[in-house]
Amino acid sequence: MFIAHLPAGYLITRYYLRNTRPRLAYASSMKYYVMFGLSCSVLPDFDLIYFYLIDHRQHTHHTYWTHIPLFWVLLTTLLYFSVKAVFKKDIGTACVILLINTELHMLLDSVAGGIYWLYPFAEVKYSLFEVTAQFDWWVWNFIIHWTFVFELILVVAAAYIVWQDSKLVTQKA
Repeated sequence: MFIAHLPAGYLITRYYLRNTRPRLAYASSMKYYVMFGLSCSVLPDFDLIYFYLIDHRQHTHHTYWTHIPLFWVLLTTLLYFSVKAVFKKDIGTACVILLINTELHMLLDSVAGGIYWLYPFAEVKYSLFEVTAQFDWWVWNFIIHWTFVFELILVVAAAYIVWQDSKLVTQKA
């Protein structure tokens, strides 16, 4: 995935807040949760800094710990219980947003990129579709592949929802 992580993150965060946290859905704090969700939706790809600057592209960045689904489950669980024990605060909503966005990131990367869903129990890469190398610049292989249409659909859907939400905000003002 190249362009769909942020739009998908917006859609899933908005859906979660509107359907499971109705009192938040129209509160001023919703924008902070949405911004947090957008950040979390691209969080696994921060490993690209390491990929380009330190590892010099020797390994696929989907093999790094930031692209291991179990890592995010364990991190979120640890974060939730440690904050609850130390600060006596409930950060359940933030933890759920973190978890659903990072796992959605893995799911989207599984369409054509491949993710090690069962690591460390099995070193098997799961991908719905294989993208064959046809072009010198590797990005074109993914952009020309038919699965890129799925990304465009997510972008258009998110843009439409943002547009609808902005109309509601201007009508209330």
